[in-house]
Amino acid sequence: MTQVMARQASNDGNCVGALLAAPAVQPGAASSAPTHPITLDASVVTHRPQKLAVDRAAGLLRIHWVDGHESDFRLAWLRAVCPCATCAEAKRTADADPLRLVVGPGPSAAVTGAELVGNYALRIIWADGHDGGIYGFSGLRASCPCAECGGIEPDHLRVE
Repeated sequence: MTQVMARQASNDGNCVGALLAAPAVQPGAASSAPTHPITLDASVVTHRPQKLAVDRAAGLLRIHWVDGHESDFRLAWLRAVCPCATCAEAKRTADADPLRLVVGPGPSAAVTGAELVGNYALRIIWADGHDGGIYGFSGLRASCPCAECGGIEPDHLRVE
C-alpha cells in the first residue's frame, strides 16, 4: 500500500499532515489512484483563523489568520451585513421602498456570544437574540477592511 501526504487545516487553524492510503498498484496495471501528490488551494490555508476574539469595548471582531494577516471587523458592520435570510429579506424590502417607516430600535451590534460552525464559519449571537447569520471565513477574509486589503468596508459580506 502506498501513502500520499496531504495537508489540511485543522479546527485550530493550523495545518496538519494527513496520511491518505491509496491501494498498491502492480507494475503495468491500470489504476484509478492518483499518480501525483495531492495539493490544496492556498485559500484553504489563508481562510482559516488562528485566533478569534470579540473586543466588546472596542466594538471589534479581531481575526488573526494562519498566514499572519490580521483583520479587525467593526461589530456594527458585521450586524449590518448579516448574511441570514431574515436580514437579507429586510434589506431587500428596505431597498424596494426607501421611504418605508421603521418603528422601534434598530438591530443591536452588541455581542453576547459567538460559536464556530464546523471549521468554516462563525455564528455571532447578538444582544437582541439574533443569531441566524453564519459568517464564512472565506467571506470574512475577502471582506477584510484593512489598509493592505483596500481599506474599505464593503456594503455586503463578500463571497469567495
